[in-house]
Amino acid sequence: MNKVIAFFFLLISLNTQAQGNSGFNSEISHFAGGAVSTAAAVVIIDKYFPEQNSAWVGFALSSTVDALLEYRQYQLGDNSASAALLDASSHALGAAVGAYLTGKYIITPTVALDANNNFYTGINIAFDF
Repeated sequence: MNKVIAFFFLLISLNTQAQGNSGFNSEISHFAGGAVSTAAAVVIIDKYFPEQNSAWVGFALSSTVDALLEYRQYQLGDNSASAALLDASSHALGAAVGAYLTGKYIITPTVALDANNNFYTGINIAFDF
């Protein structure tokens, strides 16, 4: 788990230069990136923290990280405020779709007992990778 976290922070700390725009293809890529990154987060959260609502946690994590990265681009002067807001909104919309579809079709709800023999509803992966 520590390796996954270290790799994630390595990826977001890389300072690369790229030219972008606010066209349709850019926003679709933000949407798709949000859907895919949130789907991966939901599956990982479900595997290691089954007592959490993995769809909501994955959505919140992915959307927050992207909003912070867009704000960083705005502060560095790499992006305008409206473009950063549009990018973050596209990512959040994709994250919502990815969290919903992953929670509904990839992982399935289960009922289990906690340490005090009380029932709680968790989520388990329907298949192994």
